[in-house]
Amino acid sequence: LRADSDHHSFWIKRIPILSIDDGVFHEDYHQPSDTPEKINYEKITLVSRLVYLITKDLAGSASRPEWDAKREVKGQDTEFDD
Repeated sequence: LRADSDHHSFWIKRIPILSIDDGVFHEDYHQPSDTPEKINYEKITLVSRLVYLITKDLAGSASRPEWDAKREVKGQDTEFDD
């Protein structure tokens, strides 16, 4: 987990996070040359449905997600606030 990620501030406070991406970043990612024709709209639709189902399940749960120390990523930026 990189320190410049959007969810890093939650991670270091041991607040459960969920980051969804396919790990594919083209050379134009986050550049002015990253144009709409490079978007895979079918994939966005599928991932959006998955996120909806996960969110719906979490919202309907009687309990909140808990931090799982066994899932800490070794060898990455894992300095935590105590």
